[in-house]
Amino acid sequence: MGAVLAMIAQLYGVEKLARERGILGGEERRILREQGARPVLNELHAYLLGIRAEVRPKSPVGRAVAYALNHWTALTCYCEDGDLDIDNNAAERTARGCNP
Repeated sequence: MGAVLAMIAQLYGVEKLARERGILGGEERRILREQGARPVLNELHAYLLGIRAEVRPKSPVGRAVAYALNHWTALTCYCEDGDLDIDNNAAERTARGCNP
């Protein structure tokens, strides 16, 4: 599963690059994601499809793989809209009352 973590780190690296360039949303960020994140997402999807048969479905890894594949469209829609964040961490922090 180290490969998955490495791919996720690459996805967050694209987001870091956008912030460093001052690209905080819109069409510019969507284009950057299409160029930088989409190939990683395609690789991740192929990897998950490949290991799906190798892991026990009810194991933690099996459940995580099934979840990711079953929700693939929702997990990757941020690439199609530069105004969406890669995750909802900010919203979760706000809901818990610990927004810095």
